Amino acid sequence: MINEYIVKILTLGDTTVGKTSIILRYTKEKFNNVFLATIGIDFQKKIVNIGNNKVNVVLWDTAGQERFKKITSQYLYNGDGAILVFDITQKNTFERINYWLEELEKKKNIEEMSLVLVGNKIDLNDKREVSIDDINKFSQERKIKYFETSAKNNIGIEEMMNYIVKKTLKIIKKRNDENNEENITILSFDQKEKKGCC
Repeated sequence: MINEYIVKILTLGDTTVGKTSIILRYTKEKFNNVFLATIGIDFQKKIVNIGNNKVNVVLWDTAGQERFKKITSQYLYNGDGAILVFDITQKNTFERINYWLEELEKKKNIEEMSLVLVGNKIDLNDKREVSIDDINKFSQERKIKYFETSAKNNIGIEEMMNYIVKKTLKIIKKRNDENNEENITILSFDQKEKKGCC
């Protein structure tokens, strides 16, 4: 029996960090050298099979610019997981990850989400501004698994996406099981009440 699920994952981070490039590398297996800033929200889909599960992965590509904040924030409610992206060659984009986490926390209980931290553009490692020590300290404090990627050279993308998709699927299954248990409990209670009154 094949079970089908929809996994909704947000990408969050400042403009130019490579969110769109990561998504397109994963979903379309392509990279575009021409930078075009995302306006508001865009999304891409990919179907993957995990065990006996058909998983429809929906990746929401959010704009990093402040002027699109209102549009972006509306979609934060809908994510089952989030990829927090920074550019290893721009320290300010790493420092802004806390801002994106705070924005997410305003809309969601992040304890119920899957999160990954991604340092993109490792093909430019000679221009690195963010130290591994600083990244490890942050990821350990926030308990978020860290990946380094290059959308341009297709490094680490598949590994990172496999991790977050599997983790998110596990959360969705657990949530569905809990909801089913609640429904069964309510049904049993209602039946007992009916028997008592007749």
